[in-house]
Amino acid sequence: MGVGIYLKNYVDNNGKQALQLKCRHRGMSFVKSIGISASSKDWDSKAYRIKGAIPSVAEKLSKIRDNMYHSWELYEAGVYTWEELTRRLGSGNLNEDVLTFIQDVFSISRTKATTQSYINAVNAYKLILGIKQVTFNHFNYSNISSAINKWKTKGLSPSSIRSYINHIGAIVNEGFRRGLVDSPFVNHPSYRQKKTTTVVKTATPEMFREAIDKVKDIRDFQALGFWLLQFTLRGMYTSDLATMHLHSRENEADYDSNRYVLHKRHKTGEAMTILYSCEPTEGLLVALQNSIYITHHYKENMLPDRSNALQLFRYDYSDSRVHKNIWDVYAKRSSRILLPFKTARKTFESYALMLNTSAEIRYRLLGHTDTSIKSHYQNWEWDKLSEQIDRAHIDVLESFECEQLYKELIDKVTEVTNQVTASKLTTLHLSTP
Repeated sequence: MGVGIYLKNYVDNNGKQALQLKCRHRGMSFVKSIGISASSKDWDSKAYRIKGAIPSVAEKLSKIRDNMYHSWELYEAGVYTWEELTRRLGSGNLNEDVLTFIQDVFSISRTKATTQSYINAVNAYKLILGIKQVTFNHFNYSNISSAINKWKTKGLSPSSIRSYINHIGAIVNEGFRRGLVDSPFVNHPSYRQKKTTTVVKTATPEMFREAIDKVKDIRDFQALGFWLLQFTLRGMYTSDLATMHLHSRENEADYDSNRYVLHKRHKTGEAMTILYSCEPTEGLLVALQNSIYITHHYKENMLPDRSNALQLFRYDYSDSRVHKNIWDVYAKRSSRILLPFKTARKTFESYALMLNTSAEIRYRLLGHTDTSIKSHYQNWEWDKLSEQIDRAHIDVLESFECEQLYKELIDKVTEVTNQVTASKLTTLHLSTP
């Protein structure tokens, strides 16, 4: 058991033998050629040195040897798993391809979407610097400063630059934690971008009516419908809309009671009991389901199950690329004729605030984390407190004139498209439980 550098048995035409790094422990083994050859008479098998080696070969061997010793020490101390040990032994330390590192390491503990965001940041870094491969050696002050200046010249927003730097910092820190780099990431003051005054974009009923006038086809209708659905469901994002049919529900088959979907916000982990048996939410869900049968009729495996009132599309919800391809079509249309999808959540919050809804109720409506001491004294399981949340929810929908806007949207799409008839959509709406 242990780790060391050894000569292969094969002798080449120059009388030299290739050197191999070998590691064994508890029945597990690892072997890797290190790209150096030596004659048996010059090889010091105890010190792992080549007598009379040229400086460049001696330096390379020294780095491999030091990395080998240090890695084994960390493994014996329990810092590394066997997989991490062999990865470090075979990585060549700082010369490791960072994209490979991300795919092998980050994908284990992070979602596909999060892992992809790290990959995107490294690809952007690689592109702006004009290099073919990004290694940990490329994450130095000079290169990062150069990348920031070039991003600024190309007009990249400060928030995007901040995001890229934060991702690079997380990658370097993970490399430091695993012993691949010597020090953690330092976020130098020169890296930081000035935060501009944020102008929160929100919609109004008047803006939504102007957007309705711009509807030219059924996909425009769907884009506005999805925006309005996000609003009526208290700011759900598209990833939430896509999977809400998988969540538990309350009173699903009881049409004399309020019906709820039990949602947990991904970002905060806060539970949200969302009322969906109100207008226009249920009518909007049915209309969108049926419109999807028209626009996606050629993809039967994507069509929603009509018996599931909350299902919109069928696909692999864990595949971020498929999700993006489906929803980007509508996101772009919504941005063009109204506002981005994310503004639905901001608009809901703004209207709740305008109606003097208490902060505690707004936390529950939006799934925000209440960090105040008051959160430890409130029992939200009480029916009367739950009723206050429902009442605030409905007040916001009424204030935004959601039901009337939905009817106007239905009327508009029946005028501009021959794909969906007025009688079909109206019947579907009226038949909503």
